Order: sequence, then C-alpha cells, then structure tokens
Amino acid sequence: MIRARLRTALTAVLSVMAMLPTDGVVRSAAETPSEKALAEIKYIAEEAYLYGFPMIVGYKVLYEYNVDRSSGQFKAPFNQISNEARVFTPKDTTISTPNSDTPYSMVQLDLRSEPMVLCMPEIEKARYYDVQLVDMYTDNYGYIGSRTTGNGAGCYLVAGPDWKGETPPGIHKVFRSETQFSLAIYRTQLFNPDDMDNVKKVQAGYTVKPLSEFLGKPAPPPAPAIDWPKFTPEAFTTRFAEYLDFLLQFCPTVETAEVEKPLREKFARIGIGAGKKLHPKGLTPEMKAALSDAIKEAFAKIEQTADSIGTVVNGWQIGSAAGSRDFYKGNWALRAAAAKLGIYGNDAAEATYPFTRSDMNGIVLDGSKHTYMMTFAPGQLPPVNAFWSITMYDGRTQLLVENPINRYLINSPMLQQLKKNADGSLTIYIQKDSPGKDKESNWLPAPDGPMFIVMRLYWPKSEPPSIFPLGRGTWQPPGIVPVRNLKARDVKRFGDKSLENFIRTDERYGHDGLFQGPRGWGYWNYPEYPRPIQNPNLWPDMQSTYFIGRMSMPAGSSLTLRCTYPHARYLQVALYRAEHNTFVSIGEALAGQEIEPDPGSTNPFRVGADRLAEKRNFTLQILAADPPLDPKDR
Repeated sequence: MIRARLRTALTAVLSVMAMLPTDGVVRSAAETPSEKALAEIKYIAEEAYLYGFPMIVGYKVLYEYNVDRSSGQFKAPFNQISNEARVFTPKDTTISTPNSDTPYSMVQLDLRSEPMVLCMPEIEKARYYDVQLVDMYTDNYGYIGSRTTGNGAGCYLVAGPDWKGETPPGIHKVFRSETQFSLAIYRTQLFNPDDMDNVKKVQAGYTVKPLSEFLGKPAPPPAPAIDWPKFTPEAFTTRFAEYLDFLLQFCPTVETAEVEKPLREKFARIGIGAGKKLHPKGLTPEMKAALSDAIKEAFAKIEQTADSIGTVVNGWQIGSAAGSRDFYKGNWALRAAAAKLGIYGNDAAEATYPFTRSDMNGIVLDGSKHTYMMTFAPGQLPPVNAFWSITMYDGRTQLLVENPINRYLINSPMLQQLKKNADGSLTIYIQKDSPGKDKESNWLPAPDGPMFIVMRLYWPKSEPPSIFPLGRGTWQPPGIVPVRNLKARDVKRFGDKSLENFIRTDERYGHDGLFQGPRGWGYWNYPEYPRPIQNPNLWPDMQSTYFIGRMSMPAGSSLTLRCTYPHARYLQVALYRAEHNTFVSIGEALAGQEIEPDPGSTNPFRVGADRLAEKRNFTLQILAADPPLDPKDR
C-alpha cells in the first residue's frame, strides 16, 4: 500500500472548476441561476470530485516519479523499470505510509503506441513477489507473482485500450489496461538485511520491453509528446477540473470502460471532461458558493468513508478499500477513500491491511503520553502464506519514524530474533523510548506524539484460522493495550497512590466505614493493614471480604486489572469517585456472573459453570474519562 501525501487547502473556492460552458447547466454566467440549477451544479461537482480525486493523487506520484527530473524522488522515464535495492526509510517523503518490508521496483507504462512486455525470472519458491498492475483510475486490473502465476519464469503482455491484436508467441498472459498509462508495482520479499544482494539478483532479472522489440519487429511511430502540467497542491482545490480534464484524455470510454459514458456526459454539463472549453467569464457568487460547498462536502465524504471502512476489531479497522472496477461497482467515494488511506493498495486476496490510530479502548495512540503493548497468544500469529508485518508511522505525517535503532517495523522474517514469553506468546513493546536492553528485540519505536500503525498480511490464508471474511474471520489481531501513562501527575497529595502502585487491602468481617466518613483520609495512608469494624449498619453482611484500591488516574489514563475469580458465593466489582472525605458511587458495577472470562477460562458464577475450574481468570479495563465542564454535572 502506498499513501500519497496530500496537503490540501479545502477552504479555497473552486473557481476554475466552476467556469461553465455555454452548453452547460447555465448558459451564461450573467444569468441568475435557479435553485434547481445550483443544486444540479453542486451535485455534479461533488460527484466529479469523488470520481477524480484518486486520479489526481495518482498524477502526483506519476509527475514526481516519472516526469520531473529535478524531483528528489524521480525514479525513471516512462517504460523504464526502476529498482530500489533498499527498503523505504523516513527520508522517503513523496508517498506516505510506504511498505518498508520489501524493496520496490516500478515502471510507468506508456501504452499509447504499442503494448509492453514484462518478463520475470525464475524466483526461488520460498521468496514471495508480486507485480500489481494499476490503471489511471487506480483500479487494480491484474497480478503477476507468487499467488497468481507462480514463481516460474515467464513473459506477460500489458496492452492499452486501443490495442486489437492477438496473444503473441512467447506470452504467458495478456493484461488489458483501460487507460493509456499504467503503473506496474513490483514487491520482492527481503528475508533480512544480509539478503539484499539476493534481492538485487532477482530485480536484475525483471525486464520491460516494447512488443515490437520482444518480437524482433520494427517499432511503430512514437506517440505524440505530452506537455505535462507541473503538479501543485491546487490540483486538489482551485485547479481540480483543469487536472482532471487533462487526465481524462488518456482514459477513453471504450471496451470495459464504456460504462463511463453516462458519467462523462453528466460531468460535461458543468464543463468537466477531456478537451472541454471552459467559459471565460467566470461565475456568479451563487455558483462559486455551490461549487465551494461541493468540494468541501466531497472531501468530508471521503474522510467519512475512510473512517467507516470495514469493521473495528480490538481497535483495528479491518476491511478493504482497494480492488478492480468490479470491486468498486461505481462507488467513487470508496475509491477516493482508498486513495486517501493508501493509493495503490492491493486486493484483499493479495494483501490485507488492518490499521489503527487507537488502542483497544478507542483512545488515540500517543507516544508522548503512554507506552503500549500488544501480545499475540501462543499459536496466534497472523495466518499468511507469505509474511506479515507491523509498521509504525507518525500520526500527523503518515511517514516512517526516525529512531535510534533505525527500526520501522516488526515482521515475520524477524521471528528468530524476537523473544517469546514463557507461555509461547509474543509481546511487542510500542513506545518512544527503549523498554530496556532485555526487551529491545521486541521494541517497535513510536513517535513522540500521535501514531498510526498498519499491519500487513501478504497473501493471507483463506482457510481457518483466517482473517477472512474481513472483520469476522476466525483470526483477529490482538488489541494494543496502554501500559504506562507517561504524563501521570506526581503523587503529591497526602494518601494518593500512583497508577503503578495499585493497592489491595483485605478487610475481613467488616465494611468500608469511609462511606460514612468517620475515618477520613488518614485511614488510606496504610490501606494494606486491615482495620476493625466501625459501622456494621452500612453492609451488615459480616462474612464479606473487601479488596479496596485507591488510585489517582488523570483523565485519559487507563488501568488493566488481570484477576482470578474467587472461590465465593458472590462477587461484585464497583467503582467509586473520591470526593471530599467520602466515596461516591458513579453507578459502574459488575456482578460476578456479568463478567466475561478470559479466553479459555471459566466464569464460576454463571449457572451451570464448573465452580472448580482450573482456569478462572478475567480482565477488567478501567478508563478515566474527562469530567464534564460544568461543575454541577460532575
């Protein structure tokens, strides 16, 4: 998955986009448009933005990688493969949330004059590779590689929309792009840093040739030269229609793209389309307002769609936003959300990308405030045919994070170096500072602020245990758990206990008289020593045992309690708020039978449960919420 880094100014007025043709919805900018006309302009403009947004994101990549030789990110001219014998680092800033697992190879194919032939070498069976074919719409239309064609040598033809030929000899398969330019993205598995020379040998075997050269025939006349417009951030705002008009000339509505014709005709009504002549006299204020609203609402819809993709499981968002034309079925908002989340993402069958900005409780991940852990239970690592990884990104820029050990991810090729727990589980420590030398092998360095984490499952297994169907699979990623609050306030008040020093006290044959206030705060100085009964009237049951802890928890902090069900007739866990010289119930309580046991454990308080079960554990999560602003509501 590649994420194009966007800097948009959505408050700008979409002035260029809105200059209407004389045969459009409104015949003259001098006319006062009717409410119906304004509504139609806004509706069409919003749909055009959703439709064209991923194409503009793709053009940003094309321009910097294949057109602008002065760009620090320039890769190669059209139809020439570029091999990166390295993985991405924080110095790579053109695209965000890049895969740092595999060295990339890329080629931007110009298919206007003739098809191109992509040939693969024989690749060892243990090494995963794939070649993803993406058109200018950002639809995936084909794959070459371990999952689809195997690791044997072979040559494959990629043809543009106007090519009418038959499959030539020596070609294993023909792929047809709906657009005249197409990107081929190669991913070659790297087993470890010492394996890079072997990756270079594989990359050296990737070749790209025009069909005429492959067949040993004369080349056809070259396609006309193109005056590529310099990419600017205004492509997402004031110059959106200008860039979309330019790109659509390479996207003819022929063959499978004939379904686009009604949509293009609709866009033409407000002056959007290949070769359209925009009205030179500008817009009325009403038109400007309608179009400005359209672009804002379209982008809001993209963000909303991105936030709602798939299902949230243990804090991870699990779904798929990338695929073919058949996958999208005209859902332009989903395709635009895919470009925002990660342009050129793989089909789910090739790679699945659970991602998160939150811990398992829905609280935003922030390396400046907390340290975190995530633990894979024994035998519960991600089920894949190829490999998996967990990559850390800065939550603000979505770029890789500088850190003292130059580690940007933890992946399955590192398993031999990772330390497992005594029970066979695997814990990953997610924090900005080292967890200590003894745990550093399992450390995923985090930024000093918000973070964004992407899990990648390459060639995920389809048989159980599996992440499929997405969000409901027999395997799910474990949640990220906050461990320590780095900004907890100092323990200064008399009697306060820090979050790390949770106190348990055993008050046998009595109750907590503090509810009546006779003991005062001094009673809590040494709560580990039980005190005699002071007021038996509050809880007259003299046979109860009470375990009481007092904690100072700043807003936003959390505490995980791992407990064992007691051998008792009744259990209740309740929370109270310390207020003045007493405790006040906040109404949060769980009876024993209501508490969910840990996986593999038994809740003995449920009817019919084994009351003497060996495994009788449960976990409680306590969250400290921000208090209401109005004191009377606290």
